[in-house]
Amino acid sequence: MTGSAGMGLSQELDLPFVQEVIATHEVVRGAYPEVRTVVDIGGEDSKMIFLSPDRPPDIRMNGSCAGGTGAFIDQLAALLNCTPGDLNRLARQHTGVYPIASRCGVFAKTDVQNLLSRNVPVADISASVFHAVAIQCLNTLSRGYDIRPKLLLCGGVFAFLPELVNAFLRTLDLSADDLVTPDEPASCRPSGRPWSADVIRPCGRCRACWKRWP
Repeated sequence: MTGSAGMGLSQELDLPFVQEVIATHEVVRGAYPEVRTVVDIGGEDSKMIFLSPDRPPDIRMNGSCAGGTGAFIDQLAALLNCTPGDLNRLARQHTGVYPIASRCGVFAKTDVQNLLSRNVPVADISASVFHAVAIQCLNTLSRGYDIRPKLLLCGGVFAFLPELVNAFLRTLDLSADDLVTPDEPASCRPSGRPWSADVIRPCGRCRACWKRWP
């Protein structure tokens, strides 16, 4: 079992627990060996894993602020009186991107209100929100490392907001050919649970086990 709520459940159900970033690393290492950089964005934190065949993985995690997470997107979507899905739909129609404070939600809201007062199209503001998430995540977690393809983006935020994926590719100057898309990007971490090195055999109880093992 893995995930932010998994530790308590694993104790209640007497099941082994694997930290979510380790689970992500295990499934990527086992199923997508060509990947060199993993970015995982959740509702409350963001993670990055740098993989190399000749050294242990470098794992970074940001859980100290909302910048670069799904919560940041939720806050700004609420300010625009829409859902994150609406932001994604609007961002597809953007013609420009504007600076938005990416670390602090309070400052970001001020920037968005300023853009609204200037009659900047909401489509451009939506794309700017995704750009801010990409900038914050990359600046915070990639210090000292180059983002090398192949790149794997996982977590529910990427799975349900494809325009955020496009924002990352534009920011990194990469193309879709540099991207590896997991079979189930929203559940990459749970799928990594049975792959974990401390598990001798699959648990046989979850969908990932039935999919990976006959």
